[in-house]
Amino acid sequence: MKTARWLISLFALVVVAQIAGPASLIAKHELTLRHGTRWKFRTAPVDPYDAFRGRYVALGFSENKVPIAPGAKIEADMDAYAVLGTDTNGFARLDMLRKSPSSDKPFLKVHVTWADRGQASVELPFNRFFMEEHRAPAAEQAYQQSNRRDAAKPTYVVVRVRNGVGVIENLFIADKPISDYLREQGK
Repeated sequence: MKTARWLISLFALVVVAQIAGPASLIAKHELTLRHGTRWKFRTAPVDPYDAFRGRYVALGFSENKVPIAPGAKIEADMDAYAVLGTDTNGFARLDMLRKSPSSDKPFLKVHVTWADRGQASVELPFNRFFMEEHRAPAAEQAYQQSNRRDAAKPTYVVVRVRNGVGVIENLFIADKPISDYLREQGK
């Protein structure tokens, strides 16, 4: 009898642990989307399919170089914290790279791919915008054409940032959400 109770208790603990992991990830992203600060990141062209998560628009960012804070020992292949600022057009700018989070300024946790002479190249933590399976190819095509052709039609993502976590809210082409842009283009 004691063995059965012990097995049931162990089973319940395993079930709770399996639910708690994914639930905490979902909660972190949802809290960021609801309460995070809104930032616009300019994008640059990139290619797109994830066997497990489906179709997406592959994003590249023009803002990926950042000066390293004086005295910070930043090296390639490490995580660091980029202090965020805004340029004159309202787009996000990476002002400075630090080894620890800023206590008084908004920041984003990034991965350093290269660092030398007070400058670093970073990967932003969001580089895929997932969409419905049948609309993603048209969105990818529109995104690629917009990034190549006409700088007057800015292509960017709006990202919510909270406690260093960044979650994409939407992709914009010509200041329109991608779904509206595709609808207007008849795609």
